[in-house]
Amino acid sequence: MTCGILLVTHPGVGIALLDVATRLLRQLPLKTEAFEVPFDADLDALLPLASAALRRVDGGDGVLILTDLYGASPANLAGQLARLGTPVRRVSALSLAPFRCNVTMAAKGREINAKSIMGVMLLAAGQGTPVTIRINGEDEVAAMDAVVDLFERRFDEDN
Repeated sequence: MTCGILLVTHPGVGIALLDVATRLLRQLPLKTEAFEVPFDADLDALLPLASAALRRVDGGDGVLILTDLYGASPANLAGQLARLGTPVRRVSALSLAPFRCNVTMAAKGREINAKSIMGVMLLAAGQGTPVTIRINGEDEVAAMDAVVDLFERRFDEDN
């Protein structure tokens, strides 16, 4: 048995990420699917479709749900999916793009641009993995406050 990965994203994000990952890896090692949420979507209407996608990627050990922006509709839908009974772990990306500083994340001997959801996804730093965040630039304090807040809230996995 294995876990699966479900990307719950805004339109154009999840499919593009899967395309890049497939081009880089040639074959994805886990069942992976993108479920894209339209900007004007009714989340209650999408829940059965998203739940079906969740079941398709579940290899028996649960599903890792990756969302593109904390607090937006995809992350909210992921929160609803997490309460349906399938073992789920959610990771919501913090949008660091608006900050005018450099942000890197290091774990397991690799360092990535933390403003890149693909980089964060490929870093694969699971729960309990020591992570180093480096932020430098014009608004570094505000960016670090946002990162610390997200970690302190446990990426809202408890909600």
